[in-house]
Amino acid sequence: MIVLNKKRLVLIIMCVFVSVFTFMLSNQNEESIIQTVNLPVSGKTIVIDARTSEFQMKVHKVVMVLLKRRLI
Repeated sequence: MIVLNKKRLVLIIMCVFVSVFTFMLSNQNEESIIQTVNLPVSGKTIVIDARTSEFQMKVHKVVMVLLKRRLI
């Protein structure tokens, strides 16, 4: 005899719901996915350097001050 109390019934329903939801997400049609970004280079390494030197920061600050005063 199988005894189903409220806690076990909720657990079974949640497991079924999660498994159906996961199956629906993983079974999406591959044709509906559209690639939006395509880099013009292939097989090359792109290095992005986020560091800025102290000199570059000082020059940028001077240029901004001059632009503010409209000297440039």
